[in-house]
Amino acid sequence: MNRNFSNISLNEDSTAFSNCNRSGEFPTTSLQSKRLILACATEKSDDLIQQLVSDLESDSMKTSGDELRLLAKNKPENRVKIAKSGAIKPLISLISCSDPELQEHGVTAILNLSLCYENKELLASSGAIRLLVIC
Repeated sequence: MNRNFSNISLNEDSTAFSNCNRSGEFPTTSLQSKRLILACATEKSDDLIQQLVSDLESDSMKTSGDELRLLAKNKPENRVKIAKSGAIKPLISLISCSDPELQEHGVTAILNLSLCYENKELLASSGAIRLLVIC
């Protein structure tokens, strides 16, 4: 999982970080978490989203599912980007995994994507609703 965040500046007092971390969900000491939050709060999330979607079909699926869920949680623009990047089918496959943590990441990522009106038809046609109801 070689992600390059060199184009995102990090600062302990970053307004973007503090605004996006309202829920306290991200540990303030984690460099990876800060980078994820800054990607969420800036326009520099496209490359990260593409990498995370690719990682959904690798051994890094747990981390990728969690990071996509968080990116979709706080920024509506990321919800559209994530859906358009092809993440819906791999996220749906997480729901069918035997690992409860993977299931949670898949369900909550799909929920966050569904908050965007533009994604509703794509989610419905992909079978996400049916699978969520069956779970």
